[in-house]
Amino acid sequence: MKKGLNASTLKMIAIIAMVIDHISWGFFDFYSWQGYMLHIIGRLTIPIMCFFIAEGFRKTHNLRRYILRMAFFAALSVIPFYLFFHEEYAYRQNVIFDYLLALLLLAVLESKRFKKPVKIMLSTLLVITSMVIGGWPVMPMIYVLIFYYADSFKKQAVWFCSTTVGLVLFMMIGITLNTRYNFYPMYNNWVWWDKSYFLGFMLALFLIKAYNGEKGRYPLGKYFFYLFYPVHFLVLFAIKLVINNYGSYWIYIGLQLFCILLVLCFICRIMFEKSSKAQNATVLLSVSGLVYTVAFFIETTARTKELAFGAVTMEYLGEAGAFLGATIFLSVFCHFRVKRWFYLIEGIFLGGAVILVYTAEYNHIFYKSIGMDFSGDFPRLILDYGIGFTIFYLFLMVLCVVATIKIVKSYQKASEIERKRMLLLLGGMCSPWLAIIVRSMGLTGGYEVSFLGIIFTAIFMILALIKYGYFDSVQLAVTNVIYKSNEGLLVLDNDKYVLYYNNIVQKIFPQIAERQSVKHVPVLSDMMNKCFDENGEIVESPEQNTIEADDRIYEMKTEPILEAGYIQGYMVRVFDYTTHYRSMEELRKTAHIDALTGLYDREIFKQEITCHLSNEGIGALFMVDIDFFKLINDHFGHIIGDEVLVSLSKAIRTVFVGEHIYCRVGGDEFMMFVKNTNDMAAIGQLAQELNTVYRENARSIAEGLNSSLSIGIALSASIPSDTESNELFEALYSLADKALYRVKENGKNGFMFYENMEN
Repeated sequence: MKKGLNASTLKMIAIIAMVIDHISWGFFDFYSWQGYMLHIIGRLTIPIMCFFIAEGFRKTHNLRRYILRMAFFAALSVIPFYLFFHEEYAYRQNVIFDYLLALLLLAVLESKRFKKPVKIMLSTLLVITSMVIGGWPVMPMIYVLIFYYADSFKKQAVWFCSTTVGLVLFMMIGITLNTRYNFYPMYNNWVWWDKSYFLGFMLALFLIKAYNGEKGRYPLGKYFFYLFYPVHFLVLFAIKLVINNYGSYWIYIGLQLFCILLVLCFICRIMFEKSSKAQNATVLLSVSGLVYTVAFFIETTARTKELAFGAVTMEYLGEAGAFLGATIFLSVFCHFRVKRWFYLIEGIFLGGAVILVYTAEYNHIFYKSIGMDFSGDFPRLILDYGIGFTIFYLFLMVLCVVATIKIVKSYQKASEIERKRMLLLLGGMCSPWLAIIVRSMGLTGGYEVSFLGIIFTAIFMILALIKYGYFDSVQLAVTNVIYKSNEGLLVLDNDKYVLYYNNIVQKIFPQIAERQSVKHVPVLSDMMNKCFDENGEIVESPEQNTIEADDRIYEMKTEPILEAGYIQGYMVRVFDYTTHYRSMEELRKTAHIDALTGLYDREIFKQEITCHLSNEGIGALFMVDIDFFKLINDHFGHIIGDEVLVSLSKAIRTVFVGEHIYCRVGGDEFMMFVKNTNDMAAIGQLAQELNTVYRENARSIAEGLNSSLSIGIALSASIPSDTESNELFEALYSLADKALYRVKENGKNGFMFYENMEN
């Protein structure tokens, strides 16, 4: 998944901004600071939707169907739009109609069927239609054209900002002139800065720039926005009717009852999950939220101070449980251990707050005074906050800051699915504070809505677990570890932190521990690095997934733990393949053994020498030829010639014992490598001994057979220092070959060091 915002995310932002804007139109005074700020937020919608109209025109395979679909939803939205907006918009149409006109304008301009005069006529007609009955005259048309025809985001931004600022200045001048000369009496109540909130359109550019080109998913399919548009008008209209006829108090009570029912449903849903720490923490959080919500309902419906304050004490009990559950949840969710002392401090503060609230009428620490106001829509407690209240909420703020830091650190190295969970978790943490901020800003009409913060915290956390399959994947991993104990089994999260392991893994890696990164276990870290390529994809090649440790050979098989199509972690199986690999190695070498002499061939010899030299090993390479071997074959026959070759192999085995390596290159050419020494005296003695033993062996084969050896020797120290590791053998071979050639030039039957040639 690419970084940035996909289409569904951008459209959801546009929908939320639209709802905020329409709530401000229906329930707030336009000239209040709250209403004005909400209108600015609402301006995010139109630029985002215009951007996608242009994108849709580029990508659609059926323009006619696209236009008909837009026309259908524009018509479907007419009545809901008028029910909610009739007094403000009169005969003007909804914004989907504006998008339809913009789409039609783009279709006309890009059509190959229409000639230029026809295009001008149709475009003019569409512009006039927009100016006369469009909800947003001309503006969506201009924005769509900018997003379609500007060939880079920079140009789009310049044209968009210039158009928006120019339009705002034009309207400011027009309103000022209208106030003075009274051109349009119906707009005399506008002030010169009335439409400056249109500048909020430009904020959407930051979101559009983050668009990553992906579609994403919609809650109810690709028509979600078009369906949501008329439906949300009907809901807002129903709320206005209830408020006008019954008062906002009953909506307030209904909302609380709905939240209570919602939490009950979530608790029932969680109880069906497999038992785990995450489930227990979520149940504690949800039950505590239920206690808080029920207590809040009792408080808002109580008619006596005693009953209302008794409900407040229940609220703090629920709040304490919710924060304790959130802490446990976070430790499981982000895979870090919470120290016991942290739980102790948290318990002292939470428990102390509950005790102070229960005894508030006597100690006056948490509340200085407690009263009741009967003048509003319903009786309300009047609480004068004390120092205990301040300390308690400061402590809660510290908890949230610490949790946020932990989440941010985990987010930086998390996978896609983990990041989605963490964003939901952050949303849950912000919900209680957002409810308090909204209340303090006067956006709730004086109603206390902190219960919504608790509810949304529970909703966010439950979604993080259930929607993205946290429960089942971890439980599946634990089950596999317990019941597949005939092999080493290890469960890791997406960050390669250890979740579970069995006894076999612990024997292989004694220093392993839960909640530990595999990078702290060196051998295991090396093995895991071999299991993944540079893109984080699992490598399936057994050769790449093997490693040697403590004279044993291990092979790893890594499998993703999937849930709902997302990778939740990894199951790692560790096999001890020491016997298998050593048997295979012997078989491999057997395939490269010379049938006549029983020595390895050149390929195996080269591999062994290259490996030894690459690991900074030293030694000397012997190149051996049998003198006048062709004459031996011609005079005594090939059968005797073969016996001579066998006698040389026996002499080599007799002289070169220990770790030394030898092979038959071909014909009468043999090679030996003496490991771990550059002592020319000792090496020369081996060469003399080899020639002596061979000559004695050769004499016993046939009467009159006198044969000797020519030996060229090169020390590894003579290899040029800039030689690549894969060329070390060839470099040493070349030096020994030169020494052998010099021996033959000097009459054969002897040995020479390449180093002596140079001197």
